[in-house]
Amino acid sequence: MNRPDARQMEVSERPPDHRGTVAHAWLWVGLMGGAIAWVLHLLLAYGIAEFGCASTVGQTQWLGFSAVAWLEAIASVAMLVAAILSSVIAKRNQIAFSQAETANRLEPQDPRLFMARSGVLTSRLFVFIIAVQSLPLMFYLREC
Repeated sequence: MNRPDARQMEVSERPPDHRGTVAHAWLWVGLMGGAIAWVLHLLLAYGIAEFGCASTVGQTQWLGFSAVAWLEAIASVAMLVAAILSSVIAKRNQIAFSQAETANRLEPQDPRLFMARSGVLTSRLFVFIIAVQSLPLMFYLREC
């Protein structure tokens, strides 16, 4: 009977070791979380400004600001926090996959590594966009 060498069989039949890497869902959260937060911010900002100023909500004042401005601030802060959390998740994904690549448990051309790296860039970009988009809202809604 012709038996293969034990070391040769261990190397050829062993599945790739992916311990230490992150779950597939976290990759998508890191990649798309900031974009989803931005879309929600855009829709909430439009809805609050449009319907808040047209209704009696715009006439209500708290601490010198209208209720619409307060609602816009709350929506902006909530979506900014969501985008920042997405950026933190993306950075953790990138670190985990970079360590797996360094330990030769992951091929450099693995698409998950690309998703982790792209997630850091896109999430941080959307954090910046949400922050910059919120500034004019607060300026123009003072009179609402």
